[in-house]
Amino acid sequence: MNIRCICNDSDIAAVAAVFTMLVHELGASYYDATQRNAWAARLSGLRILLAIEKSAIVGFICYEPNGHIEFFYTAPGFERQGVASALYREVEKALPGVSLFTEASLAAKPFFMQHGFTVVEWVDVVLLKLARCLDTQNTELLSKEL
Repeated sequence: MNIRCICNDSDIAAVAAVFTMLVHELGASYYDATQRNAWAARLSGLRILLAIEKSAIVGFICYEPNGHIEFFYTAPGFERQGVASALYREVEKALPGVSLFTEASLAAKPFFMQHGFTVVEWVDVVLLKLARCLDTQNTELLSKEL
């Protein structure tokens, strides 16, 4: 598996296709059609890393320089094979010393918890705010364990 930055318009189109498939296939048990359709065009302006296996995108992560992980998906059939962990490690390398945070689905919660994140807020029934605080002096954020 190769991890690389998004490079061109065809990469963006491929990510959009994988993203759409993931939201509608894997998200169907967690979100209704209106919620799934609302995720459509939110990729612009983000740093995007792709996991490539045999020239196919098998996962991607989109993040901001402030540590916010906006999107993070593994293609169906590639779950639990280290794709997500490899992508996550690359973000950690790209943002050394930055506390990472995200709003994650219930489906993604176990992955983040295994990587040291803590639930800091229930945003709504299907979304959790999680953080991995690198500042051990900042206990306010971590004390909101739910």
